[in-house]
Amino acid sequence: MKKLNPVFLNLWFFILVLWGAPAHAHSDPEVSWKTLGRLAFRPGNPPVEVKRILNKPIQITGFMVADEFNSDEVTEFFLMSMSRGCVHVPPPPPSLIIHAKMKASMSAQYHSGAVKVHGILSVSKNNDSEVFYSYEMAVDSVETVSRSGDHIN
Repeated sequence: MKKLNPVFLNLWFFILVLWGAPAHAHSDPEVSWKTLGRLAFRPGNPPVEVKRILNKPIQITGFMVADEFNSDEVTEFFLMSMSRGCVHVPPPPPSLIIHAKMKASMSAQYHSGAVKVHGILSVSKNNDSEVFYSYEMAVDSVETVSRSGDHIN
């Protein structure tokens, strides 16, 4: 049997590592808040634009409102299109609130500015009496973004 060239093996290893890299690196579609807001009109039967992005990796830019803190780290947060968004009085419509949960044993640094969140979006079966939201997201990563203004469309 022939021995394989170590350079060849290293090249294949490199290709396999890249191939297995997280899909959210930069390829997930960027979803707009306008698209998410369309759910408000037909919550039981999401419009086609919303169905296309459900249960698939996406990225969306918004502002964090912490739900659970562990020092400066968060494991759950609400993501909204407004920086001054408040889930209490007056709250935005449920279709403009995402309840984001970091995947198991992960956390993110809380940030008061805009963040880009990567993860899997789903429609919520929310029964929470304090905060009503239409979406949940299993979050893979959170990154800060430079953005002026306090609203994202």
